[in-house]
Parts: sequence; C-alpha cells; structure tokens
Amino acid sequence: MAKVDKVLRNKSLKNKAGKRLSLQRAKTLDNKVTINEEPSYNLIKPPLIPISNQDVIAEYIDLFTSNNSKDMLSYAYMEASHYYDDLLRHSSDYYLFRDEVSIIKENKKALEKYLTNITDIMEIGPGSDYALENKTLPILTCAPNLNHYHAIDISPNYLHDIGQFMKKNTDDLTISLMKVDFMAPDQINLPQVQNQKAILFLGSTLGNLQSSICLKNISYMSNKNDIFIFTIDTNHDEESLIKAYSGDTFNNLIKGILRFFGKLNLAFNNLIDKFEVKTVWDSQSETVKVSFVVTENCSFQIENSLIIVLKKGQEFETVRSRKFTEKEMSRNLENFSFEVLEILRFSKMSMFVARKI
Repeated sequence: MAKVDKVLRNKSLKNKAGKRLSLQRAKTLDNKVTINEEPSYNLIKPPLIPISNQDVIAEYIDLFTSNNSKDMLSYAYMEASHYYDDLLRHSSDYYLFRDEVSIIKENKKALEKYLTNITDIMEIGPGSDYALENKTLPILTCAPNLNHYHAIDISPNYLHDIGQFMKKNTDDLTISLMKVDFMAPDQINLPQVQNQKAILFLGSTLGNLQSSICLKNISYMSNKNDIFIFTIDTNHDEESLIKAYSGDTFNNLIKGILRFFGKLNLAFNNLIDKFEVKTVWDSQSETVKVSFVVTENCSFQIENSLIIVLKKGQEFETVRSRKFTEKEMSRNLENFSFEVLEILRFSKMSMFVARKI
C-alpha cells in the first residue's frame, strides 16, 4: 500500500504542476504501449474512417428517411477526443463529470479495499485526456498490484489519444488498446482477460446504451469474483438535466454525429450548419432525448443515387440517456450474476461496486 500512498502524495499531472504522475510499480515492459493483436481485434492505425462502410451509411439513410429514433451516439466519438475534452473542461453545467470525480476523490479507501488484489483493469470508453487524468489515473492508484491497463473503445482516434496519454503519464504499466464494438451482438469478439481484474465503465455511459446488452456483455467478459465499477446518474430534475445536455460544448460534441457522416458522404458537409441540437426530458421514460432539428429546407445526394430531402422543422432523435434509480439498477445486476458490494454517492451520481458471482 505504500506505493499507492507515495503516488497520491506526489500527484502531479502535467497540466497541474508541470510533472507527470508516476505509478510506482515493479518493472514490467518498460512502459511499452501494446496493441492487442489477437485475431478478433483490429490493429489501430489512427485516424481510421471507414469511408466505404455501407452498414454505417445505411444507418444514416434510415435516420433521415424514417420516423424512428436511432442510437447514433457512438459516431460522435469517431473524431479526435478534444470535443469531449472541451465539454468536461468548460461546461459548468455538466455535473456528471464533476460529481463523478468527487466520488472518486472522497472514496479512496473504499476503492482500495476492492482493488487491492487486482492485477488488470479493463476500462470501457475511457474518454479524453481530462477524463483519464481526473478519473482513471486516481482509480489506478488504488490498485497497488496493478500490472496491466486495457482500454476498450470503438473509436480508433480515442484509442490513439488514450495510448499517448497513458504512455506519458504512467511508468512501468503495460497498456493494451482494444478496438471493439462493445454493443455488437456477437460476443465472440469481446476481450477476455483471465487475471484477477476490475472492469470500469464510468461517465454514466451505461444509461446512454441498451443496458441489458451492456450488462450481458460485461457479465460475459467477467470471471467469478471479478470487480465491476460503474456510475449511473439518478438525477430527474428537468432544469439541471437540460442544462447539462445542452450548451455550445455539448452541442459541438453531438454534432460530431453529423460531421462523421460528412466524412462518409461529402455532399452532406455543406448542410451540417442547417441543424440545431434540441434536448428534452421525458419524465415518463426517465430519459433525456437529444435530436437534430432542421432549420431550413435542404437536400443532399448519397453516392450519386439516392436524394434525401429535408424539411424545416424535421427532428431526428439520435441520443438517449436513461436515468436509472439505484433500486432498478441493483435488480438489473442480479439478473446478470453480479452482487452489489457497495454504492458510493455524491449528489445525484451513484458509483456501483459489484462482484461477479
């Protein structure tokens, strides 16, 4: 435990005190960042934009030609991570990040209790440099026997940024970067780590996805007695929710969904400014819903064939964020063979510490 205490006493990340945080570990692979090269994983050579990905283009066609809501949030993260970083750094209304950081800071001893024997930490969607600095690294210091950190993300650009940050800000820790579609129905591509591990899923991201698929896949990735740490946002106050999910930095991040489509279909690029972001709170479904609203009549062509006409006032729902209760989430965990060990709280944010049984 002395190694962890030393780190915390000398915490000095670059943008705070001009130094870097050193995780004092027994030497492993000379701080080498490794790319998982198992057949089920893709070698990362960022930036990667799947220009010819017909399945992705088909999703956008369905978005613009049907009345169905579409979960398109993952495409907002296909760009460089600085858009998300800007949200965390500059939005005073985005309490989700601020309160989650407070949970970690105020519950160091509790986290150490559950992470003492952990040798591997797998994190799903770690986020940007600022998230790594304020959430991931403080949690890593609570695991004195940690040897390996595995970052899992669908975005090659985020993974590249994560690898660069972790290489600069950790010593003697093996870093693996795994490009995985975590929400894919085929579980064969999900990473498996047999060592004693903890899985992190921070940012209350679980509420943005289909929770049943998420928990099913995390259960599949977990061995008996593995630790699962994640946060949920239990806030149901409409005013603070709308403020958190709006504003320039949030809207700019969400418009990444449109910018990504512009990379796949160049004819769309000139129309991105003809959309506004609209956020509403649906109290019946306990869900924040984010849509794009067309501000003037326009049209564009896809692959020299299909012409899509958009009318002023049309709305396209692309993001949903469900706000669970603790009781509801506890029941969900039971259904996927997880036992709740403790719930750590700050304001409306709840961090669950669970164990695979």
